[in-house]
Amino acid sequence: MKLRLYYIEQWTDEVMPCQPTLEGWAAWLAAPDPDYERLEPTADGETFTASVIEVLGDVRVERKDGVWEAVETIPEGTDCFFLRHHQGSEGWNAEYAANTLADATDGLDEFDDSPCWFACTRSAPEVRLTFSYAEDGPRMTVGDVGQ
Repeated sequence: MKLRLYYIEQWTDEVMPCQPTLEGWAAWLAAPDPDYERLEPTADGETFTASVIEVLGDVRVERKDGVWEAVETIPEGTDCFFLRHHQGSEGWNAEYAANTLADATDGLDEFDDSPCWFACTRSAPEVRLTFSYAEDGPRMTVGDVGQ
């Protein structure tokens, strides 16, 4: 299974309040956060619609004859590329993101020939996340938007 990242619209911006994983959202929603105008923990059973990005893998990109090219094979199904902060980074720089590698690398420093890494992703259908309290702590479960 590929890594799935969840983005709850009302709290997704340039700065995220937590990691966009089910565990990250559950932990964050279980406690108040005045910085986000959440003065109480989330109620058991509350639901949220979230967009989903699947991370299919990373590719190393190098400049060859003035053109940025992927060194490894781009995973099948990739529909967007995001520049990683560095090799092995979990996060990415959304300023260098696009549906094609050529567009995503547009504007990279043309004098820097250091390799860089791009996350290869695809969009997945929106989902309905349900927050709940379990014996082992807070959790988020995934369901269809129609549920």
